[in-house]
Amino acid sequence: MNFCNKFTSITTLAFVATTGATMVAAETTLEIVKERGHVRCQVGPPSPGYYNLDSDGNWYGLDVAVCQAVASAVFGSKAALEIQSVSSQARFTALANGESDLLSRTATWTMTCDTQLGIDFLSPNFYDGQGFTVRADSGITSAMELGGAKVCVTTGTTTELNLTDFSRSNDLGISNVTFEDYNVRDDTYLNGGCDAVTGDKSSMAGNIASFPVPGDHMILPETLPKEPLAAAVRHGDSQWRDVVQ
Repeated sequence: MNFCNKFTSITTLAFVATTGATMVAAETTLEIVKERGHVRCQVGPPSPGYYNLDSDGNWYGLDVAVCQAVASAVFGSKAALEIQSVSSQARFTALANGESDLLSRTATWTMTCDTQLGIDFLSPNFYDGQGFTVRADSGITSAMELGGAKVCVTTGTTTELNLTDFSRSNDLGISNVTFEDYNVRDDTYLNGGCDAVTGDKSSMAGNIASFPVPGDHMILPETLPKEPLAAAVRHGDSQWRDVVQ
């Protein structure tokens, strides 16, 4: 779930101006991490199943487990870890300029992201697809029935771009209602601000489970483009890439 094109220029400049110059003359990422004493791993705002907070404020989930595995590999302890929650719009810049050592957060591996942003994707750890959630009593049984609907979507993602393309190609006139935070997006949908919400199907299934009455909502059968989700590191440091891989 990412949207690389409109962030390519600014992220590339940040990469060249900061990371590129620093990495040539200074230590490798592994050396920097060891000197610091912990791994800085980037996730997104809480998303059930991938990265979420328990009642004690501790992060858990599939992508958090990747972060913990890297910390364990480097330091022998999964606790040697700083979890950073970063918005979708800022995530690639934060990784490229060195604020994060590792990105592990439902990011879709695309050619644009992998070749133009100064980052390297690792092997996908989850294959997903984009879909739509609607209220069960809405009468909507297919995404093709969303003509003129308001659809909540996270900005700075391929999800947003795919929604626009889907609406245009099928002449549906869908209105995108955009949010940076998944939780604000879902709250708006629950409060009637949108007719539907779109995102990765696995994430939406987890979100529905946390809704006040899960049975009042359903995921439509259509699957938009496949979403190979993968962790990522900065480009140019093969040693660190091998450690994380």
